[in-house]
Amino acid sequence: MSFQYAGVSGVRETKGKFMRWLRERFFEEESGQDPIEYTLLPAFVALVSASIFIGAGNSMNTIRQTDSNSLSGAAVAAS
Repeated sequence: MSFQYAGVSGVRETKGKFMRWLRERFFEEESGQDPIEYTLLPAFVALVSASIFIGAGNSMNTIRQTDSNSLSGAAVAAS
């Protein structure tokens, strides 16, 4: 589609056609959608994995601390 400037009314008409074409192309074209989805999916998986590992790490630290206290108590009682 070529756009030529032919006076003030021609500029407005040409600009209107271009904006209509741009708007139609923007809403109809979906080629940029896949890369965004493929970027967001690993980001979401990374966030979920990080939260799981942080939660599991805290739980394991609590278990280790409880075991350490129990073993210290047993060592004191045995001596």
